[in-house]
Amino acid sequence: MKKHNVRVINTPMVSDLITKLRNINTNSQLFRIYLYDISKLLIYEALSDVEMKANIVPTQTGIDFEGETIGEKIAFISILRASLGMLSSAMEFYPDGEFHCLGMKRNEEDPNNIEPNFYLDRLEEMSPKTDRVLVMDPMLATGGSMISALKSVKEKHGFKGKIQVLSLITALPGAEAIYKKFPEVEIICAGLDEKLNEHAYIIPGLGDAGDRLFGINTDLSSIQ
Repeated sequence: MKKHNVRVINTPMVSDLITKLRNINTNSQLFRIYLYDISKLLIYEALSDVEMKANIVPTQTGIDFEGETIGEKIAFISILRASLGMLSSAMEFYPDGEFHCLGMKRNEEDPNNIEPNFYLDRLEEMSPKTDRVLVMDPMLATGGSMISALKSVKEKHGFKGKIQVLSLITALPGAEAIYKKFPEVEIICAGLDEKLNEHAYIIPGLGDAGDRLFGINTDLSSIQ
């Protein structure tokens, strides 16, 4: 499914996992496991068009095998704190990658989070040889945090290669905001929800992914 710059992955495993993640009765331990697993599947899909290079390797039988390995240098960027579970999954799934974090805090005075509080940016450490960047955040609601992250990658640090965004659930308003500013950036997600409530939470969404990941019980019923 493609809508603007969004590719929704709805394979059976992804659909199963995102349904479990949405379920309020899924406890934090299982939430972490499901998030970890679904992140690998999203990365797998994101890298389906990666460039390959020939690689001849020796085998135990003494006969060389003429195979292929990934030919791009890939960097993963995690937006703290909610995407730490996605980052740990990426580090295991693709250990040859480069891994970075951006620290942003939701601007509680602005439901649209147009200017989040940016407190950590060390992307100057990213290799100049990087070909592709995957920016990870479980929930893409208004797009405020992600646009700030993309500005850092492209405008502040001058990255010219391919950029993809990975999220569990994307809200259509956020996708449209990113498409307007960065139409070349593809969003890959497991769910595309149409609406935000008045407090800019995705509905139906899955709640606060960061709180659920870290075992914090948040009652969102008072801000529906």
